[in-house]
Amino acid sequence: DALNPSRAYAVQLARFMNAEAFNKGIGGERFNTALAAIKNDCTPDYITVAYGTNDVHYETGVLDIADFEDTCRGFYETLRKNYPDAKIIGISPIWRKDAEIDTIRIALAQATDIIRAVCRDVNAVFVHGWELVPHDTKFFGDLMLHPGNEGFDHFYRNLANQLTSL
Repeated sequence: DALNPSRAYAVQLARFMNAEAFNKGIGGERFNTALAAIKNDCTPDYITVAYGTNDVHYETGVLDIADFEDTCRGFYETLRKNYPDAKIIGISPIWRKDAEIDTIRIALAQATDIIRAVCRDVNAVFVHGWELVPHDTKFFGDLMLHPGNEGFDHFYRNLANQLTSL
């Protein structure tokens, strides 16, 4: 819910790194191995992945924790196969207002643990998304789960701070 694309975390991060960005993010998407299998003509130095929250949501998500792990693992393994030299950065889901209610099929903490383990297994950097955006609806354009401008500013700055140690 950024008011313009230049405020999205990926664009701000690319600016910070003095890098060209290709934002292939798709709103509402989940871990999808077919999407990860689409290889670009360019060879990226860095790939950030911020999926997981749609996978755990009751209406749009996978059926159970085993399915989540399979789809997550397939996604990251496919990325690693396509881009063996890229630094892949896996970001677990950020805070969402409904994180503790019945619409969440898989607890975000469980999803985070799986993403962390998969990142370790495919030699990707894990970033705990829960720490990137303050847990306050005022930072979310929809007052629930999609960061607005200020939320993306926090997302980018906190992510950049973690990545500067790489």
